[in-house]
Amino acid sequence: MLYAKDMDRVAGFYAAVLGLETAGSDEEHVLLESRAFQLVVLRMPSHIASTIQIAVPPVPRASWLTRCWSVKLTKPVSQNSLTGSGYAARVH
Repeated sequence: MLYAKDMDRVAGFYAAVLGLETAGSDEEHVLLESRAFQLVVLRMPSHIASTIQIAVPPVPRASWLTRCWSVKLTKPVSQNSLTGSGYAARVH
């Protein structure tokens, strides 16, 4: 997942650079995918987006931690992979 102030522009960038196809979209998100990868670009909430200035040329944010907050990496797993690994027993 990637939060973006300009969702359409960011989705277009990743589609072009990574060769991803648009698999679905609405007013709040765009789902981009290939055979091996999915990227969800989410529209940043307006109360947060209004606090972000996008400079030209781009200027790095103050810290690495701030930059990390806008990306969430996930890996889909099947129920079988969780129960077969002993994971379910450790969770309870």
